[in-house]
Amino acid sequence: MSVVYHSRKSNFYRFLYRNLGLAKPKIGEQVVDNIDKETPVDTGDLLQATEWFLKGGDLYVQNTIDYAPYVELGTYKKRANPFMKRGINNSMSQIANILIKELGV
Repeated sequence: MSVVYHSRKSNFYRFLYRNLGLAKPKIGEQVVDNIDKETPVDTGDLLQATEWFLKGGDLYVQNTIDYAPYVELGTYKKRANPFMKRGINNSMSQIANILIKELGV
């Protein structure tokens, strides 16, 4: 008597990779929207400089304005205003919902 095992792991990985790839742009948009809600506005430059992009299959969110780190982390003269951290933290349940929808769980 022999036992034969057929792994469907490769099918699962293809399914996961494909559906996560579809979810990443939606997640990027959601995170940027939430960061925008937390961004302090003076001239609007900081608000307009938040963006997301994919690189090597990874999702990145960044603010490209040169003074963004000083606002986020603060200086010795000005208290930190971690708008990006708050926006990302506020996105967690929405990210989970996007993943549930895309993965069909």
